[in-house]
Amino acid sequence: MFTQHNMMTSFLNDTWEGRFKPTPEIADLIPKNDEEAREMYLKTSDISNEVMKLINDESKNGQVLAITKNPDDCTLVKVENVELK
Repeated sequence: MFTQHNMMTSFLNDTWEGRFKPTPEIADLIPKNDEEAREMYLKTSDISNEVMKLINDESKNGQVLAITKNPDDCTLVKVENVELK
């Protein structure tokens, strides 16, 4: 995860500083500044905390969880059971 975070940060910095020019379709999806990026992406620590809860809670044995941003509060993560079909 650390490497993915560094790659994303490098990509965003290169875009914001003009060293990388994305296509218009991609440019619309890229956050325009650091604050917008922080609101858009989950923190690595939030993801790892939720994964550790899943690992340590024996009642969740075999469950799959979706970890996403909480739409009601962008500073929190939302964890939901995923039913596999």
